[in-house]
Amino acid sequence: MILTLVVGTLLLAESKVEISKAPLPVQKTVAEQTKAATFVGLTKEKEAGKTVYELETKLNGLTRDLMIASDGSILLIEEEIKLFDAPAPVQAAVQKQAGKLIKFESLTEGTKVTYEAEIENVKKKRAEFKFSADGSVIK
Repeated sequence: MILTLVVGTLLLAESKVEISKAPLPVQKTVAEQTKAATFVGLTKEKEAGKTVYELETKLNGLTRDLMIASDGSILLIEEEIKLFDAPAPVQAAVQKQAGKLIKFESLTEGTKVTYEAEIENVKKKRAEFKFSADGSVIK
C-alpha cells in the first residue's frame, strides 16, 4: 500500500515495509527500539530526497514513533506523553490555550526537545500548537 500526501508543493509517498526488507542498520535500530516497546509498523518514505524509515511503536499504552535514516541513526523521536511529564513552563503554556487537550507529544531531534499539543475548542475544531521547552509558542 502506498499513501501519497500533497503538502503545499511537496509530494510525500510512504509505503509499508517488512523489517527484513529494510537495510541492516535500520533492522538493528528497530530491534533495539522495540525491546521495551510494542512494534506497530514500519514505513519507508522520501524526505528531502533521502529515504527514511518511520517506526511506529507503543510504549506503556502511548504512541512512540521514530524517524530512522538508512544508516540506522535516529533522526526524530515523536512520543506521546502526559502533560504532567512536560517541563512546568510548557504545562502552563498548554493550560493557557482555550479548549480540551486531545493529544500531547514530545519531539526529540538530536538534543532539541519541543512539544506539540492538539487542542479542541468548544466548536469541536482542532488546532495544533508547538512549544519550546521554555513554554514559548513556536510558529
